[in-house]
Amino acid sequence: MADEVLSFGLRQDGRRPTELRDIEFGINQVESSDGSAFFRIGLTKVMALIDGPKQAKEKSSGVIRCFYRYAHFSSSGERRKLTKGDKRSSEFESTIQGIYQGVIRMEDIPHSDIDIHILVLQDDGSVESATINAISLALVHAGIPMRDLVISCSAGRFSQTSLLGKG
Repeated sequence: MADEVLSFGLRQDGRRPTELRDIEFGINQVESSDGSAFFRIGLTKVMALIDGPKQAKEKSSGVIRCFYRYAHFSSSGERRKLTKGDKRSSEFESTIQGIYQGVIRMEDIPHSDIDIHILVLQDDGSVESATINAISLALVHAGIPMRDLVISCSAGRFSQTSLLGKG
């Protein structure tokens, strides 16, 4: 974090410590999905796709599944394979499932499964916040009943200066 604020008081990207990154978002990005959204904050870009609600495969009250991937070109400056099943991704998939199991009104769509697909297109920090925001927008686009809208932001502190993250 120490290298994020330059000696003359600006971050490496030219922002002041309390200046927010630009935000851009859109829904209906992939017409073949039930819901889709794109969320960009600064240089971080995430796409969320919703498949469902659809008939549950097993005779249960329905399941929310999450599939989290990084595109091989997503990290700034480094090439990486499309990840699947690594520890960080698996933990975040579980976190996402837990968040949305508490928010999605599964009782209103009984015996239905919902698949949440996330693709990180570019990672320049705070990808978790961007992901949560993209998922919420995609769920709204898909018409999934929710108790409330989940949003996420981040902030940090360097020395005695608050660093605003993403809104």
